[in-house]
Amino acid sequence: MGGQPAFVFAGLMSRHKSKGDSEETILTAAIVTKAAEDTAVEVHDRIPVILPKVMESAWLDREQQDEKVALEMAQSVAVKDVDFYAVSSRVNSSKSVGAELIEPYANPA
Repeated sequence: MGGQPAFVFAGLMSRHKSKGDSEETILTAAIVTKAAEDTAVEVHDRIPVILPKVMESAWLDREQQDEKVALEMAQSVAVKDVDFYAVSSRVNSSKSVGAELIEPYANPA
């Protein structure tokens, strides 16, 4: 994929039982966001928290039980230096597949 290194978003997951007769286990997930900074504000007022490689293990540490400490830690070291560019609106469909989806789009609306 273009030779770019992979990156990790800070995310949260929860597991709980549904209310009702089935007692089905429900999994939920969310990506942690923060206020956009620098050139990212041109795109949106919020951005995902991108963790630097050195932070990944600390974020996944099951012993870390203080959510405020974890969030402050992740937000304080979040990667800020990212490149962005327009891509095809095809990325908005889960049916779209292919490496061309991440290629710069020459005719942004």
